[in-house]
Formats: sequence, structure tokens, C-alpha cells
Amino acid sequence: MSRPRTAIDPDLFIAIWDYVHTHALRYGQRRTAQDFGVSRHTLWRFLSRFQMGRAIPRAVLDSVGATAEALETARLLIDYDISLRRPNEPTTHLSESLEDTL
Repeated sequence: MSRPRTAIDPDLFIAIWDYVHTHALRYGQRRTAQDFGVSRHTLWRFLSRFQMGRAIPRAVLDSVGATAEALETARLLIDYDISLRRPNEPTTHLSESLEDTL
């Protein structure tokens, strides 16, 4: 017997994907996976193959809110944070050893 799948509203799916994608652009995939408590492989499947799963939507909705509007507001805050960067500032910071090497 297979378990019934819960259908998710397409607008909410798009809002979740946009939020997670923006978070990954700003903070990197490793930190995004850590922040949402999923593996990087799960995050990759979600972002690249649009495989929703259960872990990412649950983590996002628990941390941000359960509406598309709340997700859009959170995504815009991350976008605003990105826009405050200096033009040549990298999106991720290098470790001290790598920076010393450069």
C-alpha cells in the first residue's frame, strides 16, 4: 500500500523554491542545507530537479511562514541583503588559509 501524497499549492511551491534558491545564492548551498537541516544532495534535488520531498518545505514553512506572501517577504529581505554588498565583494567568504594563499 502506498501512502497518500499531500498536494501542495503550485503558488506555494514556487514561493518555496524562490526562497530556497535566493537563500542558496546568498549564503551558499552548504549553509542553506545546514540552515534547513537537509543534506546537500536533497537540496540539489530540490533546486535542480524540482523534487519537492518533505524535508525542505517543512523546514522553510516552519522557519518563515506558511503563506506565499511570508515567503516572498523573506526572499525580498535576502535580495535586499545581497544588494547591500559592495560590487566586488564575494558572495561567500574564504577561510583564512585560502585567503592567505591568495
